[in-house]
Order: sequence, then C-alpha cells, then structure tokens
Amino acid sequence: MTNGMNMTTHDCIPIPKPLNTPLWWTGDGYVEEHITCPECAGTCAIEMIKGNGERVTLACGHCQSGWEPPRGWVKRTRFHYAPEQVIASKVEMHGDTFYYSLEGLSTTDSDRLFLTREECAAECDKLNRERTEQERQQEIASIASKRHSLAFSASYWGRQVKDLERKLEVAKARLSVCKKPKENAA
Repeated sequence: MTNGMNMTTHDCIPIPKPLNTPLWWTGDGYVEEHITCPECAGTCAIEMIKGNGERVTLACGHCQSGWEPPRGWVKRTRFHYAPEQVIASKVEMHGDTFYYSLEGLSTTDSDRLFLTREECAAECDKLNRERTEQERQQEIASIASKRHSLAFSASYWGRQVKDLERKLEVAKARLSVCKKPKENAA
C-alpha cells in the first residue's frame, strides 16, 4: 500500500507459532549405524553365475567405497523422530517459509513445530514411515545399480581374458616360426 508520497507502508504478518513458549519439535530423527553388508554378508566378495553357468567371484560393490576395497559393512540411516519440547527464541521469514531458532539447538521450519505433543507425535510417526521407506527404496536402487556394474565388469574382464589368451596363442605361433631353424638352400 502506498500513501500520497510514494512511500510504502508495511502490514504485519502473523507468525504461525508463538515465541518464548514451550513447543513440540519433531527432532533430528536419525542415527547412522554400520551394519553387515546385505549383499555379501560381510565376506567382501560375491559369486556371480553367468548365463553360460560359469561362476565368477568378484569384490562386493555394495560395501565398497570409491576406489577402496570392500569393507564388509555399509552405513545405514535409521530414522527415529520423537517429540522434543523446545522453546523458539527467534523467527525469520525466507520466501513463504518461517524458520525458528531453537534455544541451544538449531533452526527449523514452522512445519516441524507443534503446539501439542500429540500433534507432534503423529507427525513423527508419519516422518518415520516416509523416511524409512525412502531409505529402503534408495538402498534397493543402489544395490541394483552396483549389481549392474558387477555384471558388466564380469562380462568385460571375461572378454579381456579371452582376447588376451587368443593374442597369446597368436604370439606363440609367430614365435615358434621365428625359432625354427632355417633350411640351407644348397
């Protein structure tokens, strides 16, 4: 709104949650833990059976991190959101979202703060289900991707071995020709 002098007046925007009063927060809600690799069962290797029945043992790609060798364990995130009572001391608005500074903790958006413990507990249950399912789907996709890489690797290196064996036979044949004594033309 402007007054007659091209100056803007500001309206107050109500904040969704009160400051300096007890509120319920969903918390951080996760713990990272190391578990035995579900793909290799901690052995660091898997055995793949190719379409022709040939068995190939490969380093496990699921518990391998980058170029490091397999570890036999993977990091898994376990979600456990639980209501925590907090006091919001400050609020900021970025775009359409309100962010609250929590005393002694971090900053959170208003969607994770509740007036009652019951509302917060219901949201925590929902977050636990959703995030656990997302993590499960991500792990399935990761395993599938790494299996694809292992299948490619087994096929690729199998072809390399066969090509090198064929080249070795050709080289041996050529070498044997070079070693044959020359017949004298007399």
